[in-house]
Amino acid sequence: MVGKWSAASRQHTLAAALKEWGILRRTVHLAKYLSDPAFRRSLHALRRDLHYAPATTATAAAPYQ
Repeated sequence: MVGKWSAASRQHTLAAALKEWGILRRTVHLAKYLSDPAFRRSLHALRRDLHYAPATTATAAAPYQ
């Protein structure tokens, strides 16, 4: 399936357009990251919060009672 998609993506204009859209989104995000200190702080805070977040009961195996 992946092989077919990658072979088709070389010829498919929609796949090329989506690839360009992804490049554009990354460029805009990087420009915002580099130019806005508040945006950088918010991303670093989010990263820190996700790293130190406690494990939830949804991910831990709960014994049946």
